[in-house]
Amino acid sequence: IFDFSGLQARSVEVVLREAGKQPADIEGICDGTLAIRAGGGSRTIAMGTAFRFRLSGEDDTVSLFPSDGLNRCTARIRSSLAPAGAPLTIRREEAADPALAAFDSRYERCTTPNPTGLDALSRAFYASRWLSQTCALPIGKPRLLRKSRDGFNAKVEALIGAPLSDSAIDKGDPELPLDFSRAPRLKLIYLSSLEFKADFSGRIIERLIRHHAALGTKVRILVTDVLERDKDDALLHRLAAEFPNVQLQEYRWRADHGAPIDEQISQLHKVHHVKMLATLADDPRRSRAIIGGRNIHDGFLFHQPIDLSRYPDLEQYGKTDGLSLNYYSNWSDFDIEFADPATVEMLAAHLSTVWLRDADTNLARPFSIPVRSDGARPSGTARHFISVPYEDGHALEDYFVELVDAAQHHIQIVNPYLNLTPKLAQAVDRALARGVRIDIVGRIDLKGDIGGKFLTALNKLFVEKYGDRINIREFKAPDVVLHSKIMMIDERLVAISSVNLNNRSFFHDSENGMMVLDPAFYTRMKPIYDDYVAHSNPVATNVTIPWAYRLLFDEDWVRQAF
Repeated sequence: IFDFSGLQARSVEVVLREAGKQPADIEGICDGTLAIRAGGGSRTIAMGTAFRFRLSGEDDTVSLFPSDGLNRCTARIRSSLAPAGAPLTIRREEAADPALAAFDSRYERCTTPNPTGLDALSRAFYASRWLSQTCALPIGKPRLLRKSRDGFNAKVEALIGAPLSDSAIDKGDPELPLDFSRAPRLKLIYLSSLEFKADFSGRIIERLIRHHAALGTKVRILVTDVLERDKDDALLHRLAAEFPNVQLQEYRWRADHGAPIDEQISQLHKVHHVKMLATLADDPRRSRAIIGGRNIHDGFLFHQPIDLSRYPDLEQYGKTDGLSLNYYSNWSDFDIEFADPATVEMLAAHLSTVWLRDADTNLARPFSIPVRSDGARPSGTARHFISVPYEDGHALEDYFVELVDAAQHHIQIVNPYLNLTPKLAQAVDRALARGVRIDIVGRIDLKGDIGGKFLTALNKLFVEKYGDRINIREFKAPDVVLHSKIMMIDERLVAISSVNLNNRSFFHDSENGMMVLDPAFYTRMKPIYDDYVAHSNPVATNVTIPWAYRLLFDEDWVRQAF
């Protein structure tokens, strides 16, 4: 059973693709008018009239265009391997699952205080902007996931009800026995990530999702197409092919016809960088949402590549430095997990706006609208945001500029990429000029990351400009690359997100994160920040940057690509 959504859509296209190599014949009947496009031609099938078409082999596609009155198609798939055929039902989600459709349609009215009674930091936090944001939520007591295994096991526990033991992880066997006896019964799984790799981490998560898919759970997976290799694709395509209730979106941005050359080139590197695992359970107390910086990749779990040579369908990483998709680094990262049912539901519903975005423009519908309060502040102190910078007018950049401009005495940052946009650099200059202290824990040497030499040169340009005015420290855990993205302002505001302090995050990549305006939450986060400081050393300001990199990064579009 495959459900498609037509919520707020002027048109809907359902693409069927042959995942295997055998030709397949599909025949069926629908309760409404259906248009079919195949082989360069189109035809319209009247309600109740039988249709038939063929998928000739691997990656062959046929597009279906259901009319507004079509709610259900009942079909059968036949091939030489299965002459009797297998059933396929295609349903309009709004008719088949009204509760999920209502969830996907959720829209929030945010009570906002009068800005004239607020200080600058509070005004920035509560302000309405083109940036997609939730209303203010109670922060509660979320779990802070500093250690690598805690971050991975939080995802495992959300899906299976218990973490993997250290001994199980140490063995590195992706086919280890899994105990599903404590697994929650889930209604919906969202997994949004830059990458979903076919390695130990990916195979374990895939097996856990497979368990729920077999029970009928709706699963929505969103990853970046340009970073998926053949084995990664095969892992996810097989899962989606075997379970039509597992829906897979492989994000790829396409420039308009006739777009400038820099936009054409950006098709190769614009990525989906929204990180979230959300599980909605029949028992709301078992629902979970995890956001932060980690991807589904062994580099966030193991110090070195583990031996997966026994499993030819999985990735065997090499140690590379350059523009290679076989890159491997051990990343130190940070996530935050929410277990409050209302918060989890809000975060997942917010992600639905991205899942159901317009296919041609990537525009997502608004999630919230501000409503002036009677003067009292909302009780919530946390807001989730989602940024699509090339469609929302670079609203996230404006937000970060507002936050830096609002700082009165102290900004503390953990971030590995230090390639500020011109607007952000000007905001930092203004903060320094008015006496704000800025401390940064970064990683100047990014060897092991994709394009590590380019990224290192950009970080050195930042050190060259700010090294005498900003306390910059380099994270120096042995052979570990910093990947956390934390910003804290005036011991009151904390940002935990996927946002790198580079041009990419504000010009090219979709991002998300949680803003928290709460001194008590800052107090919880301060020991984590101090731990990053304890594992770092002061940066030497006498950096050497090859002239070729200086010339290269004089071009704005080049800096924006990194």
